[in-house]
Amino acid sequence: MMEKELVSILLATYNPKIEYLRKQLESINKQDYPNIELIICDDFSKEEIYHSIIQLVEETVTRVPYKIIRNKKNLGSNKTFELLTKIGSGDFYAYCDQDDIWEEHKISSLVRKIKSEEALICYSDLSVINENDIIISKSFKRFSKRIQHVFGEKKYGYFLRRNSISGCAMLIRSDVAKESLPFPEYKYYVHDHWLTLFASCKGKIAYIEEPLVRYRIHSNNQIGAKIMQGIYNKEDYIYNKLYLEREKLAYAQKRLTSFQNEHLQKEILKIQKFIENRIEFFEKLSVKSMWKLIKNINYDPLLVIFEILFRLLPDRFSGAILSFAKR
Repeated sequence: MMEKELVSILLATYNPKIEYLRKQLESINKQDYPNIELIICDDFSKEEIYHSIIQLVEETVTRVPYKIIRNKKNLGSNKTFELLTKIGSGDFYAYCDQDDIWEEHKISSLVRKIKSEEALICYSDLSVINENDIIISKSFKRFSKRIQHVFGEKKYGYFLRRNSISGCAMLIRSDVAKESLPFPEYKYYVHDHWLTLFASCKGKIAYIEEPLVRYRIHSNNQIGAKIMQGIYNKEDYIYNKLYLEREKLAYAQKRLTSFQNEHLQKEILKIQKFIENRIEFFEKLSVKSMWKLIKNINYDPLLVIFEILFRLLPDRFSGAILSFAKR
């Protein structure tokens, strides 16, 4: 018996490259899961591009019911996905970018896994392709060494600081997604990170090791392989990295008040102390402030070593270390 739950595919578009979008839509049209709907929200693309999107959908999406709406002004990706989250009618949501390619069994595999493990979110690994659809990595974990694919229960300590779940590889229960609204400002959390953090406070996260999405890396990716944007020196690092981490944690603590169990509180306080120690080390360099940071080395060894070197070395050398960290 085939699964009966409806999956809403929520696709946000903004001035897409039409050929990339065509391949994404074709892969949606080929999904072997029988009960899906496609909802597209265009974030106020150029008029001619918007009409090209409509024509492309009409030509390409022949097996899936769909709806197309358009923002009256450009709202950005978080608010566009927030609107899609509000109007989706499925039991599960699959968030969708405009330039990837999904494997035909992506949705069916995620639905089976999320149900069998009674999870709130399920996600998969991704392969990585370039502008010409050539696979440059068979696993996102191998492509980005910083990525750890975390799953299980009570994983919010990890997700308070970083994310390992790409929205395009995610399936989430729609009631959980709706409960997480509104999405934060983009500078705090991208929609997929916020959904992951919120769900991790409520229940289990499941994972499929098989890559179910061909994730496209190209020059116009909104996130893609870009690391520490806007950071070029130590002052930038303090204001655009460390202070922002402090703000993000305060925001999360305020929004997650309904999950204030003892374990979550301990995780928040631990991260809070770690952030403040790092800020003190950069603002007030001393043996004492460095020792406080070194005592945290088991918490995040690579980060602590990077920050000590970056702070202590002269600018001509610290710039090289920063460039290496951005790779």
